[in-house]
Amino acid sequence: MRSLSILLPCLVLAIVAFALRGVPAVEPARAAALPSPRESSDKPAPQAEAGPKGTAPAVGPSEVKSGQARAADGNNTALAKSGRDPVLQNCRVELIQGVDVPGLESGMLMVLEAKEGMDVTQSRNLGHIDDREPKMQRTISKLKHDAAKAKADSDTEVVYAHDAWQEAKFEVEQNQKAIRLNAKAVTQIDLAKLRLAEAKAKAAWEKAKIDQQQAVFEADTKEAEVQAADISIDRRQLRAPFDGIVTNVYRHPGEWVAPGDPVFKVIQVNPLRIEASLSAAEFDPHEIEGRPVTIETELAHGRREKFPGKIVFVSPEVSLAGEHVVFAEVNNRQENGLWVLSPGLSATMVIHMK
Repeated sequence: MRSLSILLPCLVLAIVAFALRGVPAVEPARAAALPSPRESSDKPAPQAEAGPKGTAPAVGPSEVKSGQARAADGNNTALAKSGRDPVLQNCRVELIQGVDVPGLESGMLMVLEAKEGMDVTQSRNLGHIDDREPKMQRTISKLKHDAAKAKADSDTEVVYAHDAWQEAKFEVEQNQKAIRLNAKAVTQIDLAKLRLAEAKAKAAWEKAKIDQQQAVFEADTKEAEVQAADISIDRRQLRAPFDGIVTNVYRHPGEWVAPGDPVFKVIQVNPLRIEASLSAAEFDPHEIEGRPVTIETELAHGRREKFPGKIVFVSPEVSLAGEHVVFAEVNNRQENGLWVLSPGLSATMVIHMK
């Protein structure tokens, strides 16, 4: 009996514990915060927990991500609509022109003044290939031209032939008058001879005019030969194609140059071109074409310099990234005899919309 009295309470406790296994435990702090059934029926439904005073309620991770995406997508559009000037990063400074100057005729390089780093102006003569033969040919052609020109300019033979014809014509007319006064004054044979002489004199005058015209044509031909010799001499000259700087010298005096062989290189450092990309979703080409710009680039020792310029080209094509290629031209400047802006630098470009 004593054993039954001990086991009965234990059995009751075991049954109660088994029944309570399915009920979730409530944290003490949370349990203390829970309102009583009466309080919950009297109070309105709780609102979403707010952050610090003046801030929006907290949102979930997915809502935060979508909000950031919307802000990033609308950033540039808001920039355009607000009238602010677009700022393009990572623009590249490029050459507009850079040319290897070739020899156009074969021959020995006689003179070359081009040196690396030399500032040159357009059409400056920097050397020449052997041009002695075309110069001699020009001398010969010039002498022939001068002779032909002198003959073409002289009308002595034409005037003499014309006077001779007029004299023969006058003699025929006088003899015809004599025959009308006296039929036996001149025989028909003598009159025929006079008429033949007149015809010959007239033909000689016509020939003199033709000869003079041929002399004019010959003079023009000789003049063309002189010009051809000038071209041959000019093709052996090595000139700068534009204002710029000599950056490379490939040949030296005494070397043989074949047609097309590069002799030296000239690059144009003023103006320079700035290449950038602009979103096609935010700007049309006509909005950007011709707009003034300001270029800022970082030089050595953290020094930053600005340069004015203008948009000169907006590509009508749109890249796979949805962007237009934009070219601007800026004026370079010199300091201590050296150009400040160098091709290859990275720059920031501000497009002034007003």
